Amino acid sequence: MSDNITEVRSPNISIHPPTAFVAANLRRILPDWNSDDVWIVIFLQRSQFPLTTTNDIIEQDKNRLCDRFLEFAQPVAQQLNSQGWMTDIIYPPSGYPLLSKPGEIHHSDALTVATSLNLSLQKGPCTIVIHPQWGTAVYPSVLISSAPPDEINKAIDFAGYRVAPTHKPHR
Repeated sequence: MSDNITEVRSPNISIHPPTAFVAANLRRILPDWNSDDVWIVIFLQRSQFPLTTTNDIIEQDKNRLCDRFLEFAQPVAQQLNSQGWMTDIIYPPSGYPLLSKPGEIHHSDALTVATSLNLSLQKGPCTIVIHPQWGTAVYPSVLISSAPPDEINKAIDFAGYRVAPTHKPHR
């Protein structure tokens, strides 16, 4: 059981170029942004339960995971924004940015994560990522930034987290 607790508590963080959808629709997602050169920070957390159904306990776990993502993302975004890099947190329940004016369309964390990591999706009331080890017990979250990967890494370190050691961002 201790292995499961470790996995539940340890997020997988990686940095990726934008998906084709994000690149083509950046102004529709973040209309006030003036940069096309962006990177996607993926923050995956293992849920205590498969997210294929919903009930009060699963919703409480999703809320806990969302709060944890925000605890990570807020200092990272603040650090990068203070250095002049446009950075925004995509709020997982809505798909809209927290720090910028919302655009005409929302962002799909599940689709971006699946595309970036070459994972499968399960369609339903909510689109769910299928993780190779965690199955459908995965909560995906995304931050978008104009900062280059080395600056994003510094901000992630500053927030007390680490990018997956096997991950090397490239375009």
